[in-house]
Amino acid sequence: MKRSILVVQCIDLHIHQIIIILFTIKSIIDMTLQEIKQIRLADYLLSLGYRPVKQQGPNLWYKSPFRNEREASFKVNTERNLWYDFDAPI
Repeated sequence: MKRSILVVQCIDLHIHQIIIILFTIKSIIDMTLQEIKQIRLADYLLSLGYRPVKQQGPNLWYKSPFRNEREASFKVNTERNLWYDFDAPI
């Protein structure tokens, strides 16, 4: 009887430790994702050598960094810090 209680306590302890480790890893990942989300896409593209072809309000239009093209099809919304590639296959 005492032995089974000890085994259950050990299992509980290990599960508790695993849960703490998982929450710690999740915190690190979330923090890193939050830091990544703070990077302005327009600044990042500029650091890679991509310059917008035109601007329409908060939207910057680029020639796609994923392929060669004549017309700009890659849009970055600077207010929302989101991008969309209109020529990408869905």
